[in-house]
Amino acid sequence: MPIVFASSQLSRDAFLRWQRQPVMAKAVFSAPQHIFAVNEQQASQFETLGADAASITVLGSLKLGSLAAVDPALSKQLKTAIGSRHVLLAASTHEGEDASIIAAANALTDTEHGDNWLTIIAPRHPHRGARIAADSNHAPQRSRGQWPSPDHNIYIMDSFGELGSLFSLADLVVLGGAFAPKGGHNPLEPAAFGLPIITGPHIFKNTAEFAGLRDAGVVFDIAEDAVTDATATGQQLARLARGIIDDKDKRRQIAAAAKTYADTAARRCEVAAKQILDCTLLSNR
Repeated sequence: MPIVFASSQLSRDAFLRWQRQPVMAKAVFSAPQHIFAVNEQQASQFETLGADAASITVLGSLKLGSLAAVDPALSKQLKTAIGSRHVLLAASTHEGEDASIIAAANALTDTEHGDNWLTIIAPRHPHRGARIAADSNHAPQRSRGQWPSPDHNIYIMDSFGELGSLFSLADLVVLGGAFAPKGGHNPLEPAAFGLPIITGPHIFKNTAEFAGLRDAGVVFDIAEDAVTDATATGQQLARLARGIIDDKDKRRQIAAAAKTYADTAARRCEVAAKQILDCTLLSNR
């Protein structure tokens, strides 16, 4: 029976622990016929621990999920309520991140710049919607049957299963879980919609995907030393968002690169399955 390590990665701490047990590491990591590593750095770690270089394929993560579903009726109602405003979507935010998004929303709608923006905050845990609304001048909430209003620069999408509709309407995304030490969320979801992605420094759960999309020109980083306080972070987010929106040619390039990357990533499971099947057939001869 063939042994395959699929969507394989080790944290730095796990790698160091295995290095302290070289005999056991060699026995474990030389066993697979295939190791599908998520990136080159992970491939190097597996080889260091005893894997045969010929058995390692850098394929990327296989934890993809399907394209987020879009509800046409919901999208139509939201689009009508949004009007001609640019949409900054803060997707899957966690506690401790919303203050920076609210500061960014206020910076984007500064009358001095004449910007026309709506910021949508979609918390990872919808029960936090009421608190976010209270902190943002009682912004309208999805959970209360309210819609984006011309009188508010923020809308709270405190619901489940509707991110796909938001991705279809957004101009760019701030992906949550990266401005608090949560590890970041899957950037392939907004990339599939062709969206520029702004992230914070805490992306340790999805390092490989962020790196690939960064190389493709899709991901824009807020560095850790810039995440000092909510106001400063919000102002930097606003500057970055404006810079992306103002360059129409760049936005078209980003959209094409993001969709191409996501389409390629969507075929990884097929590639892995074929190689596993080939390996199984060979072993049974």
